[in-house]
Amino acid sequence: MKYQSYIEECVKNGRMRPQSEGVLVLDEVKVIEKVAWHSKTGQMIGLAMDPNEIPCLGDIGAEDNRGAQYFLQFLWRDLTSDFDVIGPHYSCDHSVDCNFTLTHTMETINAFQAFGFKVYL
Repeated sequence: MKYQSYIEECVKNGRMRPQSEGVLVLDEVKVIEKVAWHSKTGQMIGLAMDPNEIPCLGDIGAEDNRGAQYFLQFLWRDLTSDFDVIGPHYSCDHSVDCNFTLTHTMETINAFQAFGFKVYL
């Protein structure tokens, strides 16, 4: 496991031993289609949409329009070192609601604790 290797590296280099205690951060992310991306510079350069599409960002309008997709993503940040675990993430075709958030937050907490990470919200 990468975290165990990281702990051994910290101890070997004379730093304090990480205690596997971290805070769980969650974020709802809306993915917008038709984003113009400059792959050489790694920057977003605009939206590849008609001007009449931009105000709704592709997710408002006809009910069958699936212009946006949502993700609930998690980040575990170690409070005793600079180690982060990014993920898991869960997708949804509509804005996430309380039930979706609670269900996947509990699944994520259980998964982190099963691997020995202590989670604080």
